[in-house]
Amino acid sequence: MGFFSSVKKAGSKIVDVRVDRWIGVSELRHTTNQLITYAVDNLSVKKANRIETFDEAMERLNLEEKNIAQKLNEFKLLCGIFILMAIAVFSYAVYMATVGFYMACLISLSLTAYMLAMAFRFHFWAFQIKNRKLGCTFQEWLDSKVTDKH
Repeated sequence: MGFFSSVKKAGSKIVDVRVDRWIGVSELRHTTNQLITYAVDNLSVKKANRIETFDEAMERLNLEEKNIAQKLNEFKLLCGIFILMAIAVFSYAVYMATVGFYMACLISLSLTAYMLAMAFRFHFWAFQIKNRKLGCTFQEWLDSKVTDKH
């Protein structure tokens, strides 16, 4: 028994037998905690620091009507660009699916979803500018009408 224990001690000095160090369990824990923190930060709805009307925000930011009209046109243009890009990438995804490259199809569908989310973002901002109300709800956007203007 003395021989085997001495061989075990000598072997453990040459090769680390702790599997948790091979895998890097502490690093995995740290990375998992970071991912959870990022997910909570990015997926939680943040409350507005101030409540103000559209006109008050224009005054606070020193914006004029021409600036607002320019931003409205920019947001509409960006929305259109993202929709066209989403259509192109979705067409590519369909092609990849018919050819049999399913991973490329999945990646393309993910990019399509991202581009549609960006199109929604810019369209929603344009909707708020057009209706001159900050903090519109998703339901108001769906109905294409604002229920009350602060």
